[in-house]
Amino acid sequence: LIHNKHMVSGPLVLTETRNKQSNSVGSSLSTNRQNPTPLLLNKHYCIQHELHTQTVSMMSFNEIAGNALLFFLVFGMSATVDIHMLLLQLKNIKAILMGVFLQFAILPVLGFLVVKYGTLDRSAGISLLVVTSSPGGSYSNWWCSIFNADLALSVTMTAISTLLSVVLMPANLLIYSRYAFDHADDADVVDSLDFNSLFIALTVVISAIGLGLFASAKVHSYKFNIYA
Repeated sequence: LIHNKHMVSGPLVLTETRNKQSNSVGSSLSTNRQNPTPLLLNKHYCIQHELHTQTVSMMSFNEIAGNALLFFLVFGMSATVDIHMLLLQLKNIKAILMGVFLQFAILPVLGFLVVKYGTLDRSAGISLLVVTSSPGGSYSNWWCSIFNADLALSVTMTAISTLLSVVLMPANLLIYSRYAFDHADDADVVDSLDFNSLFIALTVVISAIGLGLFASAKVHSYKFNIYA
């Protein structure tokens, strides 16, 4: 009898529960048919949130991969530099001052003139100002290595210009963006720059140069230089 009671009451309870669920679903569907706007807004918000999450994750991956490639490129170039030649280049004051003057005085002025009197739109103008105000990168080291130029001087200039760019690059951008664009937009130009990514890249370059020079001083192997 108890077994039969459970067998009978089970379907009855299940049937009653299903009826309640169907009634609640039917009422919600009727409400959504009367006012479908919240449902559409929720669906649109979910799609936007998913796209934003995918974009952020892709940007993070690209940034990490780019910084890793930059580190290995600068490290490889720095590891092939003779540390004694580097110390000798630090005494070449005229060449270093000439490189700093061309990097942070002449090149930003040329970029400013192109933006001011050229037919560039706002985004292209900001990009050109950033490029012309940036320090020397690792491609100069790469070209010097390929054509058997003075790699020690190139790495020295990269290290010095990268250190100076912490102060000189934001200063150049503040000065030239003020006169290249309207005064009402100069704050937007500076605020639109991602200084966190900039300082991360500068840190990557400085650490790669330091570790590469340290490896060059400690590891005396022709095979290591070939691999680097």
